[in-house]
Amino acid sequence: MKDTAQLAIFIRGVTAALQVYEEFLQLVPLHGTTTGQDIFDAVLQCVKQHSLDLSHLVCVTTNGAPAMTGKKKGAASLLVRHCEAAGHTQPIHKVHCIIHQESLCSKSANLTEVMSVVVKVVNSILSRSLNHRQFQALTDEVNAHYGDLLYFCEVRWLGHGAMLSHVCNL
Repeated sequence: MKDTAQLAIFIRGVTAALQVYEEFLQLVPLHGTTTGQDIFDAVLQCVKQHSLDLSHLVCVTTNGAPAMTGKKKGAASLLVRHCEAAGHTQPIHKVHCIIHQESLCSKSANLTEVMSVVVKVVNSILSRSLNHRQFQALTDEVNAHYGDLLYFCEVRWLGHGAMLSHVCNL
């Protein structure tokens, strides 16, 4: 929604059979401010709504925003202190999202020449209906893992990985 901050909450866990699962839990609109306290309150409300037991919490992964990572007022720190106050003794690790680290690595690897060619080709295929249909027919013919491509937008760095993964797995 336009001009409404959204907090996406995912949960990752391990079953008794040691299988890792990840589930989207809830998308919470944050009206007004988006301070660490606001985010923490939204997370606690979601935890209560889904009857989750925070005594099993061992890690919190966030983006790098100060409202998430601040040592005193960040949502992750507030959540760790809340668990400690509730008597939970397990150590809780705070992790910065790996996608941001991948983005920083890609900038230092200087993939500009490769990306510029890939972006031109992908956008050329997708911008013309006939090219797009022919490309889809080709991927069907060779039983490609992915049957289509994603547009790339320079503004969103996350598009690099999504687009390249589709191109590389065709």
